[in-house]
Amino acid sequence: MNNYITCPKCGTKAKSFFCPNCGEIFVFPSFIGNNDERKRNLQKFINNVVSVGKQQKIDVSSAIDNSPIKNAIYRKYYEKIAYLQKLCSNKTTQSYFLNSGVNLFEKINAFAEKCEIGECQIAVIGTVKAGKSMFINSLIGNEIASSYPTPETASLTKFRKSENGDYIKVTFYNSKEWQELWESVHSSTSEAIKEDESEDFISLYKSLNAEKIRTLYLNKQNVTYFPKSLEDLKALIDKFTSARFPEHFFAKEVEVGLNDFFAPSNVVIVDTPGLDDPVPYRTDITRKYLNKANVVLLCIRSNRPEISATELKQLSYIFAQLRYNKDRIITFGTQIDEQRDMLKFWNKHTLPEYLKYLSRSSLYGSKEMAEKHLFPITSYYYLLFKKVIENPKILVGKENKKIRDDLSEAIRRCYDVPEFQDLVDELGQEEAMKVYKSPKQVFDEHQKEILQMTQVSQIREMILNGPIRNANDIILKDIKDQYVLLNKEIHKISKEIAIFRQETIDTSKAGDITDQIARLEKHIAEEKRLQRDQSELLSRLLSEMQEKSQKSLNKIKS
Repeated sequence: MNNYITCPKCGTKAKSFFCPNCGEIFVFPSFIGNNDERKRNLQKFINNVVSVGKQQKIDVSSAIDNSPIKNAIYRKYYEKIAYLQKLCSNKTTQSYFLNSGVNLFEKINAFAEKCEIGECQIAVIGTVKAGKSMFINSLIGNEIASSYPTPETASLTKFRKSENGDYIKVTFYNSKEWQELWESVHSSTSEAIKEDESEDFISLYKSLNAEKIRTLYLNKQNVTYFPKSLEDLKALIDKFTSARFPEHFFAKEVEVGLNDFFAPSNVVIVDTPGLDDPVPYRTDITRKYLNKANVVLLCIRSNRPEISATELKQLSYIFAQLRYNKDRIITFGTQIDEQRDMLKFWNKHTLPEYLKYLSRSSLYGSKEMAEKHLFPITSYYYLLFKKVIENPKILVGKENKKIRDDLSEAIRRCYDVPEFQDLVDELGQEEAMKVYKSPKQVFDEHQKEILQMTQVSQIREMILNGPIRNANDIILKDIKDQYVLLNKEIHKISKEIAIFRQETIDTSKAGDITDQIARLEKHIAEEKRLQRDQSELLSRLLSEMQEKSQKSLNKIKS
């Protein structure tokens, strides 16, 4: 019994680093150090594992000690990448890495975060006004994300399952980040001014008097709010994400926890700034985030058949970033409801054109692959229909005239519903009253069919049965693949550094500078030794990781 630890919270005896009964962590892995945020993340992960274990009646203590998550991620990958970060920290190496054509430090940091958090991140990406936030609302089944006509999302907004009630956590810009953002705005002023000047960053900043509250929010510590109602939650999300409020300028990241969420707690849906945002800094937020995303839900405006040159450019960038996992890019034609015969228009005009573009070798690579990953969707109509079904009284009253008009328009697009006056002209008053059906009556008769027409239910089911069901496998595969790629890039750049240094030595020898030769030879010998040690370490790690991960996966499957 000497190897067992008694849990201080519930008294359970455990052999693992955590209590299998209540989830209390006894000893944190070495890479956690004194970082409270990492401790909270790991504690949250363990609590979730224990909760799932109890539901499925499995021995989570035994399972996690031999799982890919603990062996391959927490104990191995992260610690070794941290070691590589340290190796790469000297100024000479940094200058080579920064000039190598790849932002290796950014990739290493993104990789370390993947290992640390252990989540499947599903990014919703597209150009400005592509309907990303409305799309997320339709998946959630409620109008949570801010989706007004003006471009709303200027920061990363994350949506996830919460076991302890709804919350919203806001992270704010620090002075350095704000300065970079502000310089980005001024460097792109000519691009940032659109036809509607109210959408220009500087004009909007001034009109909302944002400067008056800048000192209140800049450098502010993270704040978590626990709203008392759904209305309060929506108001808070609007406050920190909507272009109608000055506070949104200073929110760097917003995390929304929902008690009623369609995905499990290890899956995060992320709303991103538009890829063609007039402020380059905000576009860069999305570009950098692609290194962390496991799955991409790509939104393209489909109110016209052509894909614009700007969208094609952004598509190429996204597919290049996920070139090894193109099957995890799912493309959605949004806003199809702007065409009167929307599904007919999609099938006859938009779909053939989109397939022509998306079948290119630089994108999906074939028509068959593109067809499997391309879907039309009308998020607005889905939310409208759902609202009317859940609350039929919403159609009553002058203030709801727009909802009635939109419902009537939607039904007339789907069914041949003549106007009452047209029937009177054709059949006479008495006969017209017998056969006339209002759009609301037609809607009541065909509710299920009409909801299906929006495609939202099918798409949610597809995402649930695809990336969400396979979230753990996706997380592990991405970490393994990215680790191998990082290893190759580091090796390639290290080799180039060694060649350059050898050339420097040769040049020095030719100049007969004895002292410099001695110092350089000593230095290059040390670098070669470090490189050799590093290569051997990484090889052993990769071999051990593959063996243990396979054993763990086999055990889990059995």
